[in-house]
Amino acid sequence: MGHPGDAVNAPPGRVRLLKLSLILSTGLVMRSALFMTAWLAFAAASSRESHAQPTPQTAPSQAVVYGYDLHGQQIIRLAAPGAPAVVLFFLATDCPISNRYVPEMQRLAKEFGAKHVGVWLVYPNATETVEGVASHEKAYGIDGATLVHPTASLMVRIHPVVTPEAAVLIPLQSGEDDFSVAYAGRIDDWYVDIGRQRPKATRHDLEQAVADVLSRQTVPPPGGPPVGCGIISEAALKSGEKP
Repeated sequence: MGHPGDAVNAPPGRVRLLKLSLILSTGLVMRSALFMTAWLAFAAASSRESHAQPTPQTAPSQAVVYGYDLHGQQIIRLAAPGAPAVVLFFLATDCPISNRYVPEMQRLAKEFGAKHVGVWLVYPNATETVEGVASHEKAYGIDGATLVHPTASLMVRIHPVVTPEAAVLIPLQSGEDDFSVAYAGRIDDWYVDIGRQRPKATRHDLEQAVADVLSRQTVPPPGGPPVGCGIISEAALKSGEKP
């Protein structure tokens, strides 16, 4: 296209050509601008429609959930393949009796682990937090697989009433993470009552129960009730009841 000054000195025919060229060029620019505006509007609408669509959700797993680990991941398997039994220790961060049992729990965990028995440290109180449990385990040197906020189905099947307490589970079939409860109750007879304990335990109920399971013997019931701090369930926490 010519410069604007060319139209002043150009002959009439040349002027008409320059004006026609200018009109055509202006029309192309306007059409391009209108096309770009329409395209941008379409793209914006498409983007809004895309964001309005629901995000695909993963189908819920059919696996049984027993609780959560310290990273918030669901625990759907308690026993390793081929494990003859699983022991659950129920403990609490703020129970003095439970805390006094920590060394014994750790000793038994090593003993059972050497026999391929799975061991879990279960914090059943609804008031527990992941941060609190992690700090508790660090302070007491606790090492092992940890389960927090056990599900109602697990609690109903075992029905622990205090911390500390223990349970021995037997996997029903190899490779299936379902189980029967072989034992549930006290760890030993060290504590007679709140504020009353023997110098040392004289009857080791849990240790004997695991030995009986491994030798395929009948497991006797505990020799007495567990002594410790009552467990605060989700229902009790919501209702304001005390354990």
